[in-house]
Amino acid sequence: MPFKMTGEDYADASLEQLIKIFRKLSDNEPLVAKLSQFKNERNFLSHKGITHCLDYEGDLSHSTAVEFQSRLAAIEVEAQRLYIAIHEEANKFRGHLWFDDLTAG
Repeated sequence: MPFKMTGEDYADASLEQLIKIFRKLSDNEPLVAKLSQFKNERNFLSHKGITHCLDYEGDLSHSTAVEFQSRLAAIEVEAQRLYIAIHEEANKFRGHLWFDDLTAG
């Protein structure tokens, strides 16, 4: 089966588009769900987080900023975990390419 996808095909893709591609290449729905949850948290922290850290006068709200700091630390750990999980999933596919399935009847 030809596989003609290159890095150029997804180099400028959004995280949501990358997850959609991954969903087509993997049957691991729990991992896809975790990737979507990660995307939602990342989008909130990166796109809306700054407005939540400002008070009505445009000054930094330290209590809210501290809360976001813990969320940023948590998402960093989750990103590392998902990175490993994605590579483990990819290695399953690679294993099927290199070896015949000896468990099949």
